[in-house]
Amino acid sequence: MVAASAAVLFLGLAIWKPWDRGSGSPTGSPRSSAAAVATSPAVVAGSPAPIPSGPPAAAAYGPFPSDAALLGATTREPIWGVRALVQRPGGPIFTGQNIVERWVSVAPDTVDGTGAPSALEIAQPDDEVAAIGVTTMDDALPLDIHFWRDSDAGPLERLAPVAIAGPDAGSWLWLADPTRATDRGTWQAGRYEIDVLLGPRIVRLLVTIPTSTPTTARIALPQFRSPRGFVLAALDPGPFALTGGGAIPIAAGNPPFVDERAAWLGTAAGFTSAARVPSADVTAFGFLAGPGEAPVVIDVQSVAPGAGPFRTDHEVIDGLPGGRRAILARPANGDPFPEGMYVLTATWMTNGLEVTASWWVEVVPTIPASPPNAPLDAMGRWVGLLDQPDNDAGQPLVFIADPESGTDECSRSTRITGDDPLFGIVVPPGVELSRLRMVPLDVQQSADIAIRFAPNAIDRLTVVAVPPGGLPTRDYDIFLTLRTAAGETRIAQRVCVAPA
Repeated sequence: MVAASAAVLFLGLAIWKPWDRGSGSPTGSPRSSAAAVATSPAVVAGSPAPIPSGPPAAAAYGPFPSDAALLGATTREPIWGVRALVQRPGGPIFTGQNIVERWVSVAPDTVDGTGAPSALEIAQPDDEVAAIGVTTMDDALPLDIHFWRDSDAGPLERLAPVAIAGPDAGSWLWLADPTRATDRGTWQAGRYEIDVLLGPRIVRLLVTIPTSTPTTARIALPQFRSPRGFVLAALDPGPFALTGGGAIPIAAGNPPFVDERAAWLGTAAGFTSAARVPSADVTAFGFLAGPGEAPVVIDVQSVAPGAGPFRTDHEVIDGLPGGRRAILARPANGDPFPEGMYVLTATWMTNGLEVTASWWVEVVPTIPASPPNAPLDAMGRWVGLLDQPDNDAGQPLVFIADPESGTDECSRSTRITGDDPLFGIVVPPGVELSRLRMVPLDVQQSADIAIRFAPNAIDRLTVVAVPPGGLPTRDYDIFLTLRTAAGETRIAQRVCVAPA
């Protein structure tokens, strides 16, 4: 009996090897952490119970885990991949929450854009995905992340997942969009696209979740639809979005952006911002001409997700107050415009001349993004200070005056506190940052601070994320590798962190 028990124990250890953490495969099964792994009753050796058919009941997974429990199940993965924090049916086999971290690596050609992304299955059958995270190299700090859900019945659907702080500097774990979650609050089974903004480019990841517990059908509230003539009569001339509750003027998004990346960066890069329409019921885009003007044509192009013409039907509305006229573009399939980025272009006649203008418009989820775009928000505060090394605004910016030499003194214009989750490094024009290290002073056998950074997020500006909880109050040296037209240089710069 003892020998048999020992054999079973040895077999269990052979299957579950906490010391074995391979490099992962872009197309292989998700790798599990050494956290508690629950065993389904159907696969327990010697169980006399019949093997159940169909997915486990929701009650088999226990309560939804707390944020702290999800965070405690993560492991550091400083390479490109996707992590899923899942629950297994049957209850924990060790003390604590029944949470397992699955992790799948991303192929290099997906990251650099030279290859088409392959779908990654981030969970196993019977897993309940409680949270999703994106892992990257330390020199690839994401500035923002968008989630989309694929549907066989229509276009990609923009999601608004809820973010909680992740285990690494500037990282997040994402809980399911409350309006698109299962009844337990987990991610629904299906196909998803994750867009990661890196400043210089956008990385697109495709993931699948094989199974999930049930989702009760949501009942949509009826939309109040005002008469078109009534809602348009109150508008000033120009572009607008028509929704179930009225018309929303489009007051931004012009001049047009170069591409999707520039529109996503917006004010963080010193550009204008795209017009945002927070509605899930945009039935039409339109242009209202002024008195004596005549609309000619309207065109809608999709930018994200998926670039190209958007099939619409057009309608001209006459008889508005003041003799004004409007032109509408409605989706040809009769559905509302899906959430995403669009370019609206209108042509109209005024004083015998034909005028054409374009506006970038983003239809966004009605639930605000969570959390606010921390790196983009910070960049929006910093971008106007890149030529102001005196930094009278007191922002956490480190200015590199000379790419050939650093300094061992803290600049009086740089104010970084222990509460700052991010700080910026500003280099002279024509200089790029390629490598970065941060080391505390006056500490024996000091190790590098586990920072992550977005090099050259925009021209001259690098964004640095510090570990969760902030930096201790002390002096630090940052070691920078810089590229100039003359070659590569390496310098050290002293940085002082003050109390908040």
